[in-house]
Amino acid sequence: MLSPPGCVRLVVLPTGSGKSLVGLSAALAGPAKAGGTTIIVVPTIALAFDQMEQARKHAPPGAAVDAWRSGLDPATSEAIRTRLHSGQQRLLYVSPESLVGRLRRDISEAAKRGFLSTVIIDEAHLVTQWGASFRPEFQTLTALWKNLRSACPAGRAFKTLLMTATVTPQTHADLCRLFHTDDGPAMVTLAAIHLRPEPDYHTAHCNTEEERKARVLEILRHAPRPAILYVTKVEDAIRWHRWCLNQGWSRTGLIHGECAAHDREQAITNWREGATDLMVATSAFGVGMDKGDVRLVLHACVPENVDRFYQEVGRGGRDGTACVSILLSTQEDFRTGSGMSSPKLIGDELGLDRWRTLWPGNKVGDDQYLLDLRALRPGKKWDSERNIGWNIRTILMLVRAGVLELVDTGIDFAEADGEGKPSVHATVRLLKNSPNTEEDWDAQVGTYRKEVMAAARRDWNSMERILRNDAPLASILRQTYLVPAAGIHDVTEIPVDEIPSPPEDLCASLATHLTTALGIHASGTVLITYRTSSGPLRDDLPRKLAETLRRLAAAGIREVSLPPAWRVRKFWYGERNPISEMQMQAPEKFLIVRDPAEDSRFAHHAAIPRVSFIPPDLAGHPIPDSLLFISRPLHLILVPEECPDPGHPLRRITDGGFPSIELQNLLQQLKS
Repeated sequence: MLSPPGCVRLVVLPTGSGKSLVGLSAALAGPAKAGGTTIIVVPTIALAFDQMEQARKHAPPGAAVDAWRSGLDPATSEAIRTRLHSGQQRLLYVSPESLVGRLRRDISEAAKRGFLSTVIIDEAHLVTQWGASFRPEFQTLTALWKNLRSACPAGRAFKTLLMTATVTPQTHADLCRLFHTDDGPAMVTLAAIHLRPEPDYHTAHCNTEEERKARVLEILRHAPRPAILYVTKVEDAIRWHRWCLNQGWSRTGLIHGECAAHDREQAITNWREGATDLMVATSAFGVGMDKGDVRLVLHACVPENVDRFYQEVGRGGRDGTACVSILLSTQEDFRTGSGMSSPKLIGDELGLDRWRTLWPGNKVGDDQYLLDLRALRPGKKWDSERNIGWNIRTILMLVRAGVLELVDTGIDFAEADGEGKPSVHATVRLLKNSPNTEEDWDAQVGTYRKEVMAAARRDWNSMERILRNDAPLASILRQTYLVPAAGIHDVTEIPVDEIPSPPEDLCASLATHLTTALGIHASGTVLITYRTSSGPLRDDLPRKLAETLRRLAAAGIREVSLPPAWRVRKFWYGERNPISEMQMQAPEKFLIVRDPAEDSRFAHHAAIPRVSFIPPDLAGHPIPDSLLFISRPLHLILVPEECPDPGHPLRRITDGGFPSIELQNLLQQLKS
């Protein structure tokens, strides 16, 4: 909320730690109160409607909070489009397909008019995982993201928030590359990483599929519910669902990647409302699903990598209480998992054939070319969605290899061919020579493919180590999620109250007249002293204190700390409590208000200018060290000059080594 316009933030928080609240805060609090639209991109329609219902509970009266999907009635979809064009659509949940498809022009228009305030991508790790395989729209949306940024009026660029529970080094590198612009700020990672304490992990190997079936059914007879049974293939999910129903477990649901939309929505509704207590599912189920009381996550398969396994286990124990993870493997799973771990990258020969078919397209600018995604490679006779998908994957592979930049992509429903099919195109910028020969392809693309395949093999090897119990699971998980490039140098096994903040920039800039007033002391801890005298309070002191706090907020202070009694007191000796006015004075209309008792928990660095208020009734008490030495780029402490030095009780705090300025002098400077 205090991040500057145009920023890109990657927020990494463990499951159940409040990622959804971060998104809602960005959409409904702080600068968002002034209006504008927040777009939240979610991986599934079910998740969109689930989060929409939660958001509506927190939204102010009259705020337009909606989820978009194909099949909305015309009146509803037209109302959403109208609100996008006028800036009245406060929050809209969309899928990547809708964003780059039917809503593309409407959201682009909102950006041009300066109404787009924030773009949030939930489950951002899927941009690289799913975007590289069966849902390329996850990566093509980054081209639209860049176009939306360039369309914004000067000074009104939207913020970008990427949210995920886990990030690996490869995922972080991909997100840095995909969400990079030459003229924009670099992505900054905000992470509070710890291994979740709720799951109790167990693995076992079964010699045959029949043995595993017997073990799974035995576990499900005795294990606590709700429970999720994960399998890899659609046909496996259907078969296991039938077996569970045959056991008399009528409260069993089924979700897989080929479910009809209505069946999927009904299954999720039943799951969320408790009508079912056992869900048989493939990996597509559970992403972002807010169901807290899952007690068992059972794998009758082997996930292709540690990240998928940990993500799926993370659907249990979200309420903070214990859950069980059980993984039962067979030898066949090793072959299936190993094959799935290999990314769906087009082969060198077919990739070169497709590229030769796509290239050069029509030149539309300096080094920019419009490519027809319906183009058929040699040997293909029929156009299909599958053909378009593989053409997109070919282009994305060239993008990730650094050969191309994806400038634009989308479906133009207004431009149909002779058969009524919409135009499907991609605009690319050539960054290197076009790899039209086998030698060039191998040099520019083949090397990248080999690197990706090698990384996938390393991921699978880590999964095999878990199955063989070669090392403690916690050790393998820590190695998986160490990302030095993102500042994640340690992954603890218990929560730690530490969220690294951007070290290079303040989250809020200080006004010139404040830095001028402070002079050489415009950083670190500075004491702002005021005299209470030994008798009654001077008549003008409450006014000066309240006015100073208000003016400090207008000058860049975004965090204030004061005792609870002074936070809720309506009047300060006749003056109105300035806290609410400080919030209104801040350009972002947002203020962090702390209790001094919290300071020991928030002693880590945060790039936020702060003021702490020591009221007159505490003049005889020393300032706690936890307050004096809290790490902020600028920390002003409004303190009675009679306060004793905590290190020398017989000496005043102003006689110590901290720089200080009198309240009256500071107030005069702030008024000038």
